[in-house]
Amino acid sequence: MGVEQSRVSRVEIGRTFPERAFLKQAVGALNVTAEEASDLWAFYEIFLTEVVTPPAGRLAEQQGHIRDLESTAKSLRCFESCGIPGLLQHKDYIRAIFTNSAGTENVEAEKAILARIERQEILKDTEKSFVFLLMEQSLTNRICSANIMRIQCQWLRDVIAGIGSRASFRIVRRNTLLPELPMGTFVLLDRKAVLFDTFAGFITMRDETEIRDHERIFDAFSSVALDQKTSLAYLDVIVAQHVSSEIENSNQF
Repeated sequence: MGVEQSRVSRVEIGRTFPERAFLKQAVGALNVTAEEASDLWAFYEIFLTEVVTPPAGRLAEQQGHIRDLESTAKSLRCFESCGIPGLLQHKDYIRAIFTNSAGTENVEAEKAILARIERQEILKDTEKSFVFLLMEQSLTNRICSANIMRIQCQWLRDVIAGIGSRASFRIVRRNTLLPELPMGTFVLLDRKAVLFDTFAGFITMRDETEIRDHERIFDAFSSVALDQKTSLAYLDVIVAQHVSSEIENSNQF
C-alpha cells in the first residue's frame, strides 16, 4: 500500500479515521471486487456524517458516547452559541439543563447529570488542550436562577485557572460586528472530526471539507473575541445581568 504499518494498525483498531486517499490505496491493495469496493465506499460516506440521537431514557448513554469521542483528541476547540460548554458546567447548572428538558424523567436526568460530570475528568489530562469560545448570549440565556449563575461563573473561573496554560477562554460580545451569523454549537476534535450539537442529539462530521470549514468559522469568531483576562472579568457583568433580569421578572407579578 505504500503506507506505514503503524498507520494501518491505528486505522484497524479505530484510533485514526482513514482519509479518502488511504481507502483508495487499501481498495487497490486488497484486490476487492467492484461490488465490494462500491459497498465499502458507500459505508465510508455514511460514516463521514454520523447522527447520534439518544433513545428515550438514554441521555446518559449519549454523554458516554461524547466522552469516548473527546478522549481520542489532544486538542478540543469548543464554539458555543447557546449555553455554557458541558466541560465547564457546574453540577447545579447541569441539573437545571436536564431537569428543564421536556420529557426527561428524574431518574434519567440524574444519570445524565452524573455522566456529564464524568466527562469533565478529561480536563485533568495534562496531554490535552482546550479552547473555549463563547458567544455572549450563551452566558446570558436564562436556564437557571441568578444565584446558580453566580456559582457557575465562579466555577468557570476556577476550572480555567486549574487547567492553566492548557486552556483558553474567550467571549464574543453581543454588540460585536460579527464575521457571520453564529448558526450552531460545535467542537473540533483535533483535525479529525466535528461534533455539531442539535436539539435531538449531535452530528459527527469527519469529512475534510467540513472540518476545514468549521476551522474557518472558529478562527473568524476568534478574531473578534475578547482576550481571556477581559473575558473572565466580564463574567461579573454577566452575573449582574442575570440578577437584574430576575428582579425585573419578579416585579412583573
